[in-house]
Amino acid sequence: MSVMNEAVQRGRALLALGRPQEAQAHFRQALVSDPGNADLHQALGQALLAQDRYADARTALTRSVAAEPDSAFSLLLLSGAEAGLGNRSAALEAARAALRLVPLSPQVHHQIGALLLNSGQSLEALPWLLKARELDPMFARAATSLAIVYLQLRRYDEARTQIQEALQLEPNDPSAHFVNGLIETAAGGSRQGVRAHREALRLDPTNPVNRAGLVEALKNRNAAYRALVRYGAWRESLTPGNRKLLAFAPMFAVVLLRPFSHTTVGTALIGCLLFLVYLSWAVDPMSNLALCVGNHRNLLEPPVRRSAILFGVYFVAALGCVVWGVLAGPPEPFVVAVIFAIWSIVAGFAHQTLPRFRRTVVAAHAVGVMLLAGLCYLAATGSTAFNGAVVLVGLVGGAVGLLEIVPAIRAAAGRTAA
Repeated sequence: MSVMNEAVQRGRALLALGRPQEAQAHFRQALVSDPGNADLHQALGQALLAQDRYADARTALTRSVAAEPDSAFSLLLLSGAEAGLGNRSAALEAARAALRLVPLSPQVHHQIGALLLNSGQSLEALPWLLKARELDPMFARAATSLAIVYLQLRRYDEARTQIQEALQLEPNDPSAHFVNGLIETAAGGSRQGVRAHREALRLDPTNPVNRAGLVEALKNRNAAYRALVRYGAWRESLTPGNRKLLAFAPMFAVVLLRPFSHTTVGTALIGCLLFLVYLSWAVDPMSNLALCVGNHRNLLEPPVRRSAILFGVYFVAALGCVVWGVLAGPPEPFVVAVIFAIWSIVAGFAHQTLPRFRRTVVAAHAVGVMLLAGLCYLAATGSTAFNGAVVLVGLVGGAVGLLEIVPAIRAAAGRTAA
């Protein structure tokens, strides 16, 4: 056996054993002797793809397709590499080129359906995935992808049917258990959702997606959190203009109720409205805090734990100010409680800050603690500087909140557009 053939055989054996990094070295060694071999470039691309090295995989697979344009498998792998890089149109083009070569391939139909699904085109993905299942009823990944489509279309019974078939075919597939958890959680089966996500995490404990799925399922046991999730889904179904109107609706309602603020009913309505607005923002950090003080703190990433704890500190301080106001009588403690509530929301979402802004946000919270302490002192002493300090501390809190979430939202929008 030649050195090159031996390297190829070892590489393929290692790839089959799930050791792509070692396999890659053997394929590169073989390519030194035969740099134009399409199969070797294909094998190298497959090994790189298994390591999520999408750019390098694309290079190798492009060379494979150039050397052998009629290789449907190379085109299929190239589609996967392009998808990993976020080049959806290029990925779809490569998959359609593969389809022209093998029109009855369930893998190619599944790839096109998965690309459409990941692009948010669930209805367009449905016929492709149904065809993949028709061509190969034992294709578990197609059943899993089809379950995701039905989940997004809120056809929960059909989603359950597909995922149960996938689990029968591949009972140890963590992805199928993860999707099963999503379906049960969305359909209201909180316990079943937690159980499915626990199984996914057990089968693949290093995957952060499985950990995040279990966290979401645990939080979903809270009725208020479930209501918030449903409200978020409904809000996202609105047009951008209607979403903006909805965001400003509480402000308009407070303005309309302001003339009646001297009455008991008016005061109660304004208070309930402000409480609901606060709750809509606070449910998520509250849920993180509940996990943090319970038996599931290790599921949360360290930044999330720190945000939850800081949220709890500000929240307790706000409650303390309310008690202070009730016992002491003057309105200043209640105003301080509102400022603490604002800062609690800011703290609760601090973990979403982009890495390049984290030091700035940490410093801002350190300054915020000192400003809030000073505000409490001014309220206690009845200083005439209290009103100006309230405006200052409130504006600083709002600015820190914008620094936390706006860059993250823009970055997410950029990834979605790509």
